[in-house]
Parts: sequence; structure tokens; C-alpha cells
Amino acid sequence: MRRLDRKRIYARRIAYNLAKLAPGGPLDGRALAELDARWWRSAGMTKGEYSGVERYRTAGRVTLEGYETLTRMGLDKGQFIYVSVHLGSFDVLGEFVNNGLKRSCIGIWEPERNRFVNRLLSRLAGATACMSSHLASGPRGISAAVSSTMARISCASSTRCATARAICRPSAARCRSAATP
Repeated sequence: MRRLDRKRIYARRIAYNLAKLAPGGPLDGRALAELDARWWRSAGMTKGEYSGVERYRTAGRVTLEGYETLTRMGLDKGQFIYVSVHLGSFDVLGEFVNNGLKRSCIGIWEPERNRFVNRLLSRLAGATACMSSHLASGPRGISAAVSSTMARISCASSTRCATARAICRPSAARCRSAATP
């Protein structure tokens, strides 16, 4: 970690997490410095590629590695959950599930604090043809968002999902939703 970065809270947290959660056990010294540098390089590449996600999708450059494994397991039939890390290319998963596997899909995400960023994310989720729900914090929010979105999924066509927002409050037992095509 560079000298100036050590004072940044996020950079310190990343270094701490990498040190404690490394696959080979806790790291320190040179091994931690190398892992930290690789992490920042990877994060930078991901952010750089993020602006091109929509172009990759429309150009037909989205593929899924291990598709044969999914079909062998029977996961292309029936209902199942795809889990994706929140990185630049995670948005194309909805495109592949919806248009590649011809399955309806749901994307659940926690909104950003900035409303302008949320508009961009909602637009991208709609462009990738994956139904999207804003997620309220806490277990109740997760449960309400999933229940609400699962109820709406039967309304969506198999070739194009609507972008939807679930408005959940942790104290509320129900979740209101407003779907827009």
C-alpha cells in the first residue's frame, strides 16, 4: 500500500480484510503488499470495464463459462439462484439468464446514497433485461424484496423483464412495488 493510501479508511479496510481472509491464511509483509497491489489493479480494471458493459452485451460478447456444468446439474431447468459478486460485469448475468437461458430473472441490490447513481443503475438493470428491486436494509428488507419480486415475476414475459422498484420499510410487514415496463 502506498504511503498516502494508508491514511484512507477504505484502503486500510481492504488491506485488513485481505490480510485476515486470504485463502492461505493470514498474510503480512511482502505477501500482503503483493495481494493488496493485485486487488487494486483488479478493482481498477473492473471500474474501467464497467463503462463498456452495455456495449459488450449488445455486441454479443457476453458468454458464460461452465454452461455445460450448469446443464449437467439441471440448473437450466426449474428455479434456482445465481449469485454474482457486485463487480462491473455482474450486470450482464441478467442478460444471459434472461436471453441466453430464456428464464425470467431478478436482481436484488441495495440502492446507493446518490439518487443520480441510482437512476443510472436502474437504467442499466432495465437494459440488461433483468427485473431489479431496491433492497431495504436488514433481513426483513431482504425477505420483503424477494417475496415482492417473486410475486411479480409471473407477470414478466420470458424474453423481457420489467424494471421494478420495491419500496420496503423494515417495520412494515408488506412491501409495495411499482413496476414500470
